[in-house]
Amino acid sequence: MIDLNQVLTFSEAAEKWGLADGSAIRKAVERNKFQAGEIKKSGQVWLTTYSAMSRVFGEPKISTLKIDRRHFFNLITTRDNSLEVRTQLETMQQEVLQAFADHKKVMIVEYKKDKEQILYLFTNVEEFNFWIALHEKSTKNK
Repeated sequence: MIDLNQVLTFSEAAEKWGLADGSAIRKAVERNKFQAGEIKKSGQVWLTTYSAMSRVFGEPKISTLKIDRRHFFNLITTRDNSLEVRTQLETMQQEVLQAFADHKKVMIVEYKKDKEQILYLFTNVEEFNFWIALHEKSTKNK
């Protein structure tokens, strides 16, 4: 199943990676920097993924707060209501809010075979909260 939350337009990707606009990404396409299946044109809009952008352009050149996806989801989905878990979740939420207040981005990463993969990159608290709400909704439907 495809996670559409990991799909970006070139304009979105350019903003998140700190590029001037989508033209740098289009030039990378012209130079065959992307692999098959990493980009697609849908109508007039070009699409790519976080992992493709990371492979071609490296980590975003902007200041970010990194959060491990597994740890974060364990905190927000656990039924453990202990003081320790509540404190960890509150601390993480404060770090996220502070990052946005400091004009940083928030990056959700996953580690596979000791390799970091960017799953999501949020530019504001509204994007981040929407993502959490989607995850909570999908978790309840399971």
